[in-house]
Amino acid sequence: MKNPTAQESAAISKAEFWRHNTFIVLAMGCNLINCLFYLADNMIKSAIIEASGIVILFGFMALNLRGLLELPKVLSILFVNLHSFCLCYVQGTRQGAYLYLFPFMMAMIFFLRVRKNNLLVTTFITGTTLNLMAIVLFMPYQADLRLSDQVENNHLVLNIVINFLLVMLFFFVVLRLLDAKERRYKSEQKFTNTILNTSLDAVFVVDPVSFFIQQYNDKAAELFSLDPFGKKHVRQYSVGEVLGNSMITLIRELYEKCGGSAVNWQGDISFGRVNRVSFHG
Repeated sequence: MKNPTAQESAAISKAEFWRHNTFIVLAMGCNLINCLFYLADNMIKSAIIEASGIVILFGFMALNLRGLLELPKVLSILFVNLHSFCLCYVQGTRQGAYLYLFPFMMAMIFFLRVRKNNLLVTTFITGTTLNLMAIVLFMPYQADLRLSDQVENNHLVLNIVINFLLVMLFFFVVLRLLDAKERRYKSEQKFTNTILNTSLDAVFVVDPVSFFIQQYNDKAAELFSLDPFGKKHVRQYSVGEVLGNSMITLIRELYEKCGGSAVNWQGDISFGRVNRVSFHG
């Protein structure tokens, strides 16, 4: 296999950069839009919070470029919570600055679904929920900023529109990820089934830890009197039930010998069909 050229390496680095920083750049864009609107309405404290957020997000990008990929993820969760809290503390909840927590919560819940009960993500979801409740319940509805109703309504509408677009974008990204995952799974299944069912030998895919048969081909079903693998509600067979207890010992020895790597073995051994009829092969 040839080594990648300098141009190919640069393209890979650029792709990696955008994979880790796309949402950071998106957040910076939201902060910039709000910052400009706050400056136009002479809301200096809110503008300072938004400008500080842009600087902090630049710091997250710098950490990603240095190869520290996990730290910015944790800090970004803390940043979003602190950002919404500070804005609502300065300007009240009427303008809806807390709405930015909703698409972020959706992203964390999706991440939790992917990571399967990740304790850290669960903790941050709980913390964000408590922060949102504290903002809505205890922050003043309208701070003493002496703003007209029209100005505050304009900012509320802006926050609603931005968050609506963020939610739409989030769903689009999630659907793209799910579609790609499904296509990859179907491709792998098709490839596996083609190899298994075109083989003239009986083929079993076995879990070397639980000793249950994960998959088998049509020839194996015919030879060992099993239900076809593609049949609905097909039950899971154990290695001892189908291949005999001697095969359990052999698989364990081979697995320990190879340490999980591929290994070849040839020889004669006694098998047992599910109807209790044994044969040598």
